[in-house]
Amino acid sequence: MTFGNLRAKMGLPNGNLGGECMKINAYKIKMILAEAEMTRAGLAAKCGVSRQSISTILTRGTCELRTAGKIAKALGIPVSEITAEVD
Repeated sequence: MTFGNLRAKMGLPNGNLGGECMKINAYKIKMILAEAEMTRAGLAAKCGVSRQSISTILTRGTCELRTAGKIAKALGIPVSEITAEVD
């Protein structure tokens, strides 16, 4: 699934990927980290964001679309695996 398709599925307009937030399933990310025996710091290093950013994202349950892509890529999964259901 491309970001454009994901944006359309979520009802977001096409355009710049940065700046817009999306809901993520923080519990699922934590489970994947546990299964991979990876820490938040390890994930942060692997996806190129700060450890504090990862902690904030997992606490708030939201992040920018581009950041979700980085996290998913670092975990080796599609972005759709970490997105939360949108009502």
